[in-house]
Amino acid sequence: MQSQIDSYISAKNHWLSQQVDVEYPTPESLMGRKLYLETEQDVKYSVSEIESLLNNKVGLNVIEVDFHRLTILFAVLQASHLSDKPDNQNLIIEFLTQIILDNEYQLFLGFDGGEAVSALICKIDLDDRLAVLTDIVISKKAQNLFKTSDFASDVLQHLISKSLIIHKVIHPSWV
Repeated sequence: MQSQIDSYISAKNHWLSQQVDVEYPTPESLMGRKLYLETEQDVKYSVSEIESLLNNKVGLNVIEVDFHRLTILFAVLQASHLSDKPDNQNLIIEFLTQIILDNEYQLFLGFDGGEAVSALICKIDLDDRLAVLTDIVISKKAQNLFKTSDFASDVLQHLISKSLIIHKVIHPSWV
């Protein structure tokens, strides 16, 4: 199973990386990609049965990112989690705001009281009835209110409400 997990994560990182493989990428987006990929090396992933992840529902308003302004909110949340240095955060934001939305990978935000407080990337493999949840972050302000596993549960509930049949979930290992 570890090789399957590694394959999904490698494919996600490749998808993100190619977002700046354009004729004239900005130097900032290329540096942001490098910083992002460096942080990804330390993340460990696990696989769980979906039922074991559905108990932690917080009740956030889960929104699938479907326009650029939400992509910016996604990038800001990610950057604030990935680095404490404002210059590095700006580079990561420059990289992640280049994301072109598609059907293979979906970006999700969690809102509480009208404020974006959590974000993740999701890939659904309908053939394997599998969801891959990566890049799960919670804003510093909301970290005392709920955990990444809680937001994952809310997103999974959202996906199930759309009649998707999911049996297993690849996700960052909860610490």
